Amino acid sequence: MKKTLRVVSLLLVSVMLLAVVAFATEDVNAHCIVPGFNGSAYSRGAGTKERTGSSAYLYSVTVGGGYEVDARQADMTSDARGAWARNLSSRNTSASLAGTTSMYRNDTIQVEFSNDLTTAVSVEVNGRFDTN
Repeated sequence: MKKTLRVVSLLLVSVMLLAVVAFATEDVNAHCIVPGFNGSAYSRGAGTKERTGSSAYLYSVTVGGGYEVDARQADMTSDARGAWARNLSSRNTSASLAGTTSMYRNDTIQVEFSNDLTTAVSVEVNGRFDTN
C-alpha cells in the first residue's frame, strides 16, 4: 500500500512539473522588416524572460526573397545582447539564441535581426520565439 501511494504521489508530482514546464515558455511573434545594407530590426513581439541568462529559442522562421538573416536575443530592460545566430533562412528555420548573465528574470526580451552588408533590399522575417 505504501509503495503504491509513493508511486502515485511521484507520478502526480511529475505530471505537475511537466505541466509547469510546458506553460513556462511563450509563443511570441518574431515578425519584422529588416532594412537593406546590414540593417537591423527588432521583432514586433516581446516576451518576459523566465530564467536569468537562459537561451531563447527561435523557430518557424521564414525569410522573404530567399535571403538569409542573423538573429540574437535582445534584453530591452538591461540592454544586454546575446551572440548572433547566423544564416537563418526559409531553409534554416530555427536557432537557439544564447543568453547572458546580464539578462535577468522578468526582463523584456525581443529578437534582433540583421542582414548582410550585400543585401540591398529590405527583407521580411516571420517566425515565433520562446524567451525561456
